[in-house]
Amino acid sequence: MPAVCGALATILLAGLPVIAEPRTQPLEIPVPLDLEWCVERAREANPDLERAAASSAAASHRVASAGTLDDPRFTYTASNVPVGDLDFDSTPLSGHQLGLLQKLPFPGLLTSRRRAAEGMAESAELLLEDQRQVTRGAVESAWAELGFSQQALGITRQNLALLRKLSATAESRYRVGSGLQQDVLRAQVELTALLQDELRRTEGVRAAESVLAEILDLPAGTPLPDTADIRLDAATPPLEQLIASVESGNARIAADRKAVDAAEARVRAAELEGLPDLDLGIGYRVRQSVPGD
Repeated sequence: MPAVCGALATILLAGLPVIAEPRTQPLEIPVPLDLEWCVERAREANPDLERAAASSAAASHRVASAGTLDDPRFTYTASNVPVGDLDFDSTPLSGHQLGLLQKLPFPGLLTSRRRAAEGMAESAELLLEDQRQVTRGAVESAWAELGFSQQALGITRQNLALLRKLSATAESRYRVGSGLQQDVLRAQVELTALLQDELRRTEGVRAAESVLAEILDLPAGTPLPDTADIRLDAATPPLEQLIASVESGNARIAADRKAVDAAEARVRAAELEGLPDLDLGIGYRVRQSVPGD
């Protein structure tokens, strides 16, 4: 009996469709590791940047509705209908009143609302640009740190290979009697110190890889290739110039200024909202004809 049940189960399972698991394409990391590729990868995988982009889009959509009038209203009124009969034929003046009303706010209210919405939209766009700059700065810092660590490790290993040759030469000269023992000992001490330096440099490369991989949203332990050449051609500008450029070109400061302008427009709109609005409408009455019409 168990054998029969097992055979039936095998037949039933064989007839079920096979659902293939989706395969994700492996990420191709360029060699050498390019800075612009890292920046684009970080912008695609950064949740803060995605949230800032969504906030900017939402603020932009609010501008159109902030400065528009309310929807017009269609009205219907049963005019001069006797309360007892509720009949439109009982009196000659009974009829149907049709109307169209449009609410007109106090002058300047819609303009203030629109300016407030435009200010918030511009502020959100500047905050998005600031987040882009922050993301790029984080990538550049981590990428440069990785490149420095890799180059430092490479130089250390070159020095280590050279020191091994010098140490071997000192030992050979000491064996044949043309060298001093202190030269051999000094070479061994320097070689030991350089080996410890190699270990520190290796740990530095791993730490820099971990930081950059986290920013790029890569799996932990993803090996990263050597970076492109790091060159600093331009000299560092003076401190006063840096401060002036931050005050004039910083996106977050500009966003705060736009937010202040939007707040002032909202205050003006709040003051105007307390003033009376105007309803403008047109109506048409349908009733029986009476003598004198």
